[in-house]
Amino acid sequence: PEAAAPLKAASCYTGDLGTPAGMGILACDGEAPLVAHAVKLYHDPVAGDRFDCLVRVLSGTLKAGGAVRVLGEGYCLEDEEEAAERRVTSLHLLQGRYRLPLTHARAGMWVLVGGIDGSILKTATVVDHDAGAPLVAVCKPLQAGGARAVVKVAIEPLKPSELPKMVEATRKLGKAYPQLETHVEESGEHVLLGAGELYLDCVLHDLRKVYADMEVKVADPAVALCETVA
Repeated sequence: PEAAAPLKAASCYTGDLGTPAGMGILACDGEAPLVAHAVKLYHDPVAGDRFDCLVRVLSGTLKAGGAVRVLGEGYCLEDEEEAAERRVTSLHLLQGRYRLPLTHARAGMWVLVGGIDGSILKTATVVDHDAGAPLVAVCKPLQAGGARAVVKVAIEPLKPSELPKMVEATRKLGKAYPQLETHVEESGEHVLLGAGELYLDCVLHDLRKVYADMEVKVADPAVALCETVA
């Protein structure tokens, strides 16, 4: 982690590397101000609606039971609405299908964090509870490696009365699948966009079996048309 820290800082951190937080990321320093990158949300079947966050600690130390500040992807000095105060309720080291409880995680570690998912849509930056701009900036959103959400399907509940249940389930799907896009067309259709049919098959399986336990009607998939000029 220490050898790769400068490359990691240049590729994912948007702030000034001359600040204490930036220098802590460059040195992978466990004593520096806390900066951690939440990159993926995992549904916790035991806790129901809760998601655990896969987090890379870039600098500082993340402690179980500690208060932190979660900064959304659009956070800046002028937009404090993207920041939320949270408390770390659990901290685990992933070991295959097992989870090893931890009391703290130092810079360079990948850990699973509970209790901070409430304000996270896709990715987020976790910092000390009293930190913020201009001393701390956010990490860049994850890139999908060139893949784009170009396959679209429209969905509706088999029972119209279950529409609110489906809407809530699509919100959870958007958190669980980083590349998934969900929106409502002007016609009122609820639309899912993904990178391919297999990707959307997985999404629809989780919609039916994991997040909503309901049946939905799915329209034929459509692909976005992209024209170029030779």
